[in-house]
Amino acid sequence: MERTFNDWITVTKLRFLSITRYILGIESKSVFPPKDYKLVFEEDFKKLDPEIWGVGLPWGVVSENWLMYYDNTPDCVVANDMLHLYTKYKPKEFDSRVTIPFGVGAIFSKQLWQYGWFEIEAQLPEGKNLWPAIWLTGAWPPEIDIMEAYSENGSGMKSKYMGLEDWKIQPNLHFGEPDSMMRFGADNHPIQEATNKIVKYTLHWTKDFIKIYYDGHLILKTTSPKLLEWYNKENDPMSLLLNNGVMDRCADDSTFKVKSVKIFQKL
Repeated sequence: MERTFNDWITVTKLRFLSITRYILGIESKSVFPPKDYKLVFEEDFKKLDPEIWGVGLPWGVVSENWLMYYDNTPDCVVANDMLHLYTKYKPKEFDSRVTIPFGVGAIFSKQLWQYGWFEIEAQLPEGKNLWPAIWLTGAWPPEIDIMEAYSENGSGMKSKYMGLEDWKIQPNLHFGEPDSMMRFGADNHPIQEATNKIVKYTLHWTKDFIKIYYDGHLILKTTSPKLLEWYNKENDPMSLLLNNGVMDRCADDSTFKVKSVKIFQKL
């Protein structure tokens, strides 16, 4: 599905506003769930409850890029008043033939969700060739990437894009058939000091729209019926996934910190 002209205008406008806020140093603002929404889930990661969270990803250990495996040990996943998801150079052999260089931390919610207001407070890892993410998926596709961050242009510190020495951070929507998957995204939204402070990433998902906010500022919005029909299927809820990751063999060890998760749903 190609973007409509209105989609293109909206995405371009929101990206321009993000870059303007970055350059001017405009601070975050507050957004709140609608008044008829109720808090139905809250997690502060004082510990990781195995009844609530699975460690790793639900469909396998090794990533499709063969650069990382999801390590379910305390080397890569620690919850102690905050969730720490690590990337660590920790080569491990699989199937007696392939050595995967990096162990990475990931968790997924055992409870599944469809629609709601999702708030995740997190501090991005600092380093080169990293790929942390906050996302939802179920019977894939579709998928809602609330946040994916990339530092492939980094020099050991933060990513650089368009002269802005900060992370490339973006939401993405993936949908369609597995062999012809489509993407609706909002590329490259820089956030001041995202590796040094907690940022609130918010998804508002209803049958009529998907909206994504970073620190209270709208980043992505769609009301396309053709797109939303992929997210409105009955009996197709999604798990919330949080993971660190790497994009290259020349990646840094790092820590992705998640302070909290809150989920609100309509009464």
